[in-house]
Amino acid sequence: MTDAELRLLRERGYHIERALFDDREVAELQNEADRLLTRTDLISQDNARCRWQPHYQTGELLFECFDPYFDISPVFVEYSRHPRLRELMGDVYGEPGHVCHNQFIYKPPGSKGYDLHQDYVGWPIFPKSFHTVAIALDTADEETGSIEVYTGCHRDGLMTPDDGHFHHLSADPFAGKLLVRLDLNPGDAAVFGCLLPHVSGPNRSPNRWRRTLFYCFNADSDGGDMRVRYYDYYHQWKREMAVEYGKPVLELR
Repeated sequence: MTDAELRLLRERGYHIERALFDDREVAELQNEADRLLTRTDLISQDNARCRWQPHYQTGELLFECFDPYFDISPVFVEYSRHPRLRELMGDVYGEPGHVCHNQFIYKPPGSKGYDLHQDYVGWPIFPKSFHTVAIALDTADEETGSIEVYTGCHRDGLMTPDDGHFHHLSADPFAGKLLVRLDLNPGDAAVFGCLLPHVSGPNRSPNRWRRTLFYCFNADSDGGDMRVRYYDYYHQWKREMAVEYGKPVLELR
C-alpha cells in the first residue's frame, strides 16, 4: 500500500485492494469453495461451525457460512500465508499480522444479509487491531448484497455497550452520513477495521451467489498468533449465550 492509501484507510476506515488474487488463484479458491459445499457430513443445523440465514422473502433457512474453516480447508489455510496478503496486512499494521477469525460466506440467492453492526466485541481477549480482509470469489454488487460501510464513522469508537455481548446498531445516528457500497470483482479484497459500522443487504439475484473468503487479522503486537485461543474463547462464549437465551448448545464438528 502507498502512503496515500494508508492515509485513506485511516480516514475512511476501509481500503479496496483490486486483484489481490489473479484469475488462476480465484479459480482454485472457487474450486475449494465448491468442494466444501459437498461436505454434507458437516452442513447441519446442529454443527456450531455452520451458520444459516433466512430467505429474505420466504423465511426458509439457507446454509450460508462455515466458521471456522481452518481445520477443514488446507487450501484456504495455504492462501492465508500468500505473500501478497501478508504484505498487505504488514503495510496496514507496520508489522506482521496473524489470522485469528476465519469464515467463508456463500450468500446464496435469497440469503438475507447482515444487519448494521461493528465487528468489535468487548471480550477480554478481543484484539483491538482486528481487521477483516473480505476476498470476493464472485462479483459483489447491489443485487447480490455487497458490504456497505459508513465511511469515517470508525473514528467515533465503539457505539454499543462494551459488555462482552454482540450488539446490532440503529441506523438513526448515521442520518446524513456517507454509506459506501464496496462492490468487488472476483479476486478483489476489502480491508476494514473492527470499529467500522457496516451492513449488507439480501442477495436479490435469482441465480448468482456472493461467495466471500474472510481472513480476520490481529497485529503481532496485539496478541501474536492467537487463533486457537480466540476460538476457544469464541466457542465458550457461544455456549454461554445459548444457555442464557434458552437455545440448544451446539458442538463443533
